[in-house]
Amino acid sequence: MNINRLFCLPKFSIHRIEYSINTVKVFASIKTKRSRCPASGKNSSSIHDYYYRSITDPQVFQNASVIILKARKFRRMNPKCHHKFFYEQTGSVLRYSRRTTRTGKILDSLSVELTDNLGSQLSKQIFLGVSISPIIRIAHNQQLPVIKQPRVLGVDD
Repeated sequence: MNINRLFCLPKFSIHRIEYSINTVKVFASIKTKRSRCPASGKNSSSIHDYYYRSITDPQVFQNASVIILKARKFRRMNPKCHHKFFYEQTGSVLRYSRRTTRTGKILDSLSVELTDNLGSQLSKQIFLGVSISPIIRIAHNQQLPVIKQPRVLGVDD
């Protein structure tokens, strides 16, 4: 089996994997050579700096998994932008978050189906380790289902 398919990270380049007691650490970077500015939409390949993000991913073989992502900071190519730099983003990792989209979907389900305390306890059992406050925050950010209003309303005697 290909390791990229196991972690389901198609746009990432995996450099090495370390295993310690109950934890799998995956060291990766994003494959693309350039990134798109979120404000102007222009592509930039001018790298200003690197930084590391620690991202939680669902468990692998009964072990907690953490992705150590080497991300890049790019210079903006549009001189009219009021900020000079931007950080690259990918669809596999939630923006401004320390978890992948797969982990986000699992926590969405836990927050809706369980109470805050039970959701927190179950997340620790499946090696995601989220406390009560984020479970409550995730539950409050859920979209409510669309409720259809009846066109005709009958009243029984």
